[in-house]
Amino acid sequence: GNNYWEDLCQFLLNNHPILSFWFADPRHPFQRQERIINLVASVSFGLGATSFVILWYYYEERDMSEVVYTAFDTFDITSGTVSLLTIGGLFHCLFDLSIWYIQACPFCRPGGTLAEYLSDKVQKFWVWMGTHIAAEA
Repeated sequence: GNNYWEDLCQFLLNNHPILSFWFADPRHPFQRQERIINLVASVSFGLGATSFVILWYYYEERDMSEVVYTAFDTFDITSGTVSLLTIGGLFHCLFDLSIWYIQACPFCRPGGTLAEYLSDKVQKFWVWMGTHIAAEA
């Protein structure tokens, strides 16, 4: 077995959105193409979630620059910043986790729990569906 540091390094190299392009274990179920699609989809959805929050403030005629907290007498935290980090971050996180779990489904991937009961076409379709949802976002 590995120690904590080796496990952490292996986890980061397999799951980091950018480093995993080059350093992921070749046996990892995600290929480079899937990782690139997921990264582009994640950034796109993040921009969309941010835009949604900004538009919400605009249509509700709320002030995004309303100061909620001042730190060190120089740094102002506004209601817009808090909303972007919480609401936008929540939707972005849910999207990323959904895409990841659809594509890395332990039941349907080749070698997974249900793999022996599912045809290759069904397994490939499930992975394709996750990639397609990510590409459409």
